[in-house]
Amino acid sequence: MLLACGPSDFDEVHDLRDLQSLLDKGALAGRQELALRDLGLGPELARAIAEHPDAESLRSLDLRGNGVGPRGAQALADSAHLGALESLSLAPGRVHIEGNRVGDKGAQFLLASTELSSLRHLDLGQNGLSAAGLDSLSSPGVPSLTELVLDSNGLGDEGAVVLASSNRPLTTLQLGWNGVGDRGAQALADGPGAAHLHVLLLASNEIGPAGGLALAQGEALDSVEALYLSGNALDESSESALKERFGEALKLGGGEATRQ
Repeated sequence: MLLACGPSDFDEVHDLRDLQSLLDKGALAGRQELALRDLGLGPELARAIAEHPDAESLRSLDLRGNGVGPRGAQALADSAHLGALESLSLAPGRVHIEGNRVGDKGAQFLLASTELSSLRHLDLGQNGLSAAGLDSLSSPGVPSLTELVLDSNGLGDEGAVVLASSNRPLTTLQLGWNGVGDRGAQALADGPGAAHLHVLLLASNEIGPAGGLALAQGEALDSVEALYLSGNALDESSESALKERFGEALKLGGGEATRQ
């Protein structure tokens, strides 16, 4: 169990030579979880893991704050050794707060991947995406995906519309800090992309009273168990309608996120 999930020599990795040395010694074999955060090692980090046969045991891979870029994202997406991977985080780190800069191209590679067949949770927060980065949602890639974190990408209403029109059976969708307004809220309230959602995070956006009322009346949101809407421009009437519809599932007290 320690080999699979616990502390290891990977905690002492500082550069690519350290990583390659551990891979050569077989330190990745049998390991289910691997976190290499805030190292800033670029696409070569992602490629070294993606191309190693011992990566086949990984269930969770956390590469926050490494600047893997679109090339690193492509290496992960095309890997023949990550078919068991269930969770992938490419969000910002605490030191390298710019994230991984995968951009639209990198997001397209990942969302279109047929190799990442078990991937359930994907965190692409703060990676410089636009609505174009979501184009691959219409592809048959990452068929197991149910949790998508897209905080702080500036996706706006266009991104919300793309997500709302998708037939992906997402159960968790995080769109905090994305400039989503009333049009995006209306799309999410009525679109097939929200039909399976249990968690919808729209904190710190630009949703006003009209968007709030649309969410309160949205036919697609019957499965929602937690709706985060703090930091928007709701008025008393729209808040009242939301509280009546969602009850304790409505979260207005802070910009909470489910990212670990």
